[in-house]
Amino acid sequence: MTQDAADAEQGMQWWNGMTDAERRRWALAVRTGVAADAWRLYQRSAQLGQRIEGRCVSMGTTYVGTVVEVIPVYGEYEPRYRLADTGARYSDGGPIEPTVFRIGGAPASA
Repeated sequence: MTQDAADAEQGMQWWNGMTDAERRRWALAVRTGVAADAWRLYQRSAQLGQRIEGRCVSMGTTYVGTVVEVIPVYGEYEPRYRLADTGARYSDGGPIEPTVFRIGGAPASA
Protein backbone atom coordinates (compact mmCIF):
# COMPACT_ATOMS: atom_id res chain seq x y z
CA MET A 1 0.00 0.00 0.00
CA THR A 2 1.38 3.42 -0.94
CA GLN A 3 1.72 6.25 1.58
CA ASP A 4 -1.14 8.16 -0.12
CA ALA A 5 -3.41 5.11 0.00
CA ALA A 6 -2.53 4.50 3.67
CA ASP A 7 -3.25 8.15 4.50
CA ALA A 8 -6.59 7.99 2.65
CA GLU A 9 -7.52 4.82 4.55
CA GLN A 10 -6.58 6.42 7.87
CA GLY A 11 -8.69 9.47 6.96
CA MET A 12 -11.70 7.28 6.14
CA GLN A 13 -11.36 5.48 9.47
CA TRP A 14 -11.15 8.84 11.27
CA TRP A 15 -14.24 10.19 9.46
CA ASN A 16 -16.29 7.01 9.88
CA GLY A 17 -15.42 6.81 13.59
CA MET A 18 -17.11 10.13 14.37
CA THR A 19 -20.71 10.87 15.23
CA ASP A 20 -22.86 12.82 12.76
CA ALA A 21 -22.50 15.93 14.96
CA GLU A 22 -18.69 15.65 14.97
CA ARG A 23 -18.62 15.21 11.18
CA ARG A 24 -20.86 18.25 10.78
CA ARG A 25 -18.52 20.39 12.91
CA TRP A 26 -15.46 19.37 10.88
CA ALA A 27 -17.27 19.82 7.55
CA LEU A 28 -18.42 23.30 8.56
CA ALA A 29 -14.92 24.19 9.76
CA VAL A 30 -13.42 23.52 6.31
CA ARG A 31 -16.48 25.03 4.57
CA THR A 32 -16.45 22.39 1.82
CA GLY A 33 -18.26 19.40 3.28
CA VAL A 34 -15.52 17.19 1.81
CA ALA A 35 -14.22 14.54 4.22
CA ALA A 36 -10.70 14.69 2.71
CA ASP A 37 -10.53 18.45 3.39
CA ALA A 38 -11.62 17.90 6.99
CA TRP A 39 -8.96 15.17 7.36
CA ARG A 40 -6.25 17.56 6.11
CA LEU A 41 -7.37 20.22 8.62
CA TYR A 42 -7.31 17.63 11.41
CA GLN A 43 -3.79 16.55 10.38
CA ARG A 44 -2.58 20.18 10.48
CA SER A 45 -4.05 20.66 13.94
CA ALA A 46 -2.45 19.67 17.22
CA GLN A 47 -3.04 16.02 17.99
CA LEU A 48 -4.58 14.60 21.13
CA GLY A 49 -1.96 14.14 23.83
CA GLN A 50 0.38 16.82 22.42
CA ARG A 51 1.49 19.62 24.74
CA ILE A 52 0.87 23.07 23.32
CA GLU A 53 0.88 26.69 24.41
CA GLY A 54 -2.40 28.50 23.91
CA ARG A 55 -4.27 31.67 24.78
CA CYS A 56 -7.59 31.21 26.54
CA VAL A 57 -10.59 32.08 24.35
CA SER A 58 -12.55 33.84 27.09
CA MET A 59 -9.91 35.27 29.47
CA GLY A 60 -6.83 35.86 27.31
CA THR A 61 -4.62 33.99 29.80
CA THR A 62 -1.81 31.86 28.34
CA TYR A 63 -1.62 28.18 29.31
CA VAL A 64 0.61 25.22 28.44
CA GLY A 65 -1.18 21.90 28.63
CA THR A 66 -2.04 18.61 27.01
CA VAL A 67 -4.63 18.59 24.21
CA VAL A 68 -7.65 16.52 25.29
CA GLU A 69 -10.10 17.76 22.65
CA VAL A 70 -9.74 19.33 19.19
CA ILE A 71 -12.67 21.68 18.49
CA PRO A 72 -13.19 22.75 14.87
CA VAL A 73 -14.68 26.23 14.45
CA TYR A 74 -16.51 27.39 11.34
CA GLY A 75 -14.37 29.66 9.18
CA GLU A 76 -11.20 29.49 11.30
CA TYR A 77 -7.99 28.16 9.78
CA GLU A 78 -7.07 26.19 12.88
CA PRO A 79 -9.31 24.53 15.47
CA ARG A 80 -9.44 25.47 19.13
CA TYR A 81 -8.17 23.07 21.77
CA ARG A 82 -9.27 22.03 25.25
CA LEU A 83 -6.26 21.52 27.50
CA ALA A 84 -5.63 19.45 30.62
CA ASP A 85 -2.57 19.27 32.87
CA THR A 86 -2.11 23.06 32.81
CA GLY A 87 -1.25 23.23 36.50
CA ALA A 88 -3.91 25.93 36.90
CA ARG A 89 -6.61 25.43 39.53
CA TYR A 90 -9.95 27.00 40.40
CA SER A 91 -10.34 28.42 43.90
CA ASP A 92 -12.03 25.17 44.98
CA GLY A 93 -8.93 23.22 43.86
CA GLY A 94 -10.44 21.75 40.68
CA PRO A 95 -8.27 21.69 37.55
CA ILE A 96 -8.80 24.34 34.89
CA GLU A 97 -9.25 22.83 31.40
CA PRO A 98 -9.36 25.96 29.21
CA THR A 99 -10.37 26.19 25.57
CA VAL A 100 -7.50 27.91 23.77
CA PHE A 101 -6.18 29.14 20.45
CA ARG A 102 -2.75 27.63 19.82
CA ILE A 103 0.17 30.07 19.96
CA GLY A 104 2.73 29.32 17.28
CA GLY A 105 2.95 26.13 15.28
CA ALA A 106 5.32 23.97 17.31
CA PRO A 107 4.54 21.80 20.32
CA ALA A 108 5.32 23.42 23.67
CA SER A 109 8.20 22.21 25.75
CA ALA A 110 7.20 20.12 28.75
